[in-house]
Amino acid sequence: MHLLTGILAYTLILWSLIYILKFSNVAFMNLEWDGISTILETFLAFIVLKETLSNSSQYLGMIFIIAGLLLINRGKIPV
Repeated sequence: MHLLTGILAYTLILWSLIYILKFSNVAFMNLEWDGISTILETFLAFIVLKETLSNSSQYLGMIFIIAGLLLINRGKIPV
């Protein structure tokens, strides 16, 4: 079951990667890829494996990643 969930997650990430690359350049896409995959992997670890982050610094890091993705997507997307 975990293997199937992992394959599905990476398929979704790959689809997102290709979709983002259609509308922007590689540098922008790489930032999006890193952020989205980190959030998705953390979410799946929380839901599927029942893992949690261990301290407030790790939660703050996740907040920074989400804020970074929001800030990157403001304004014109580079082509």
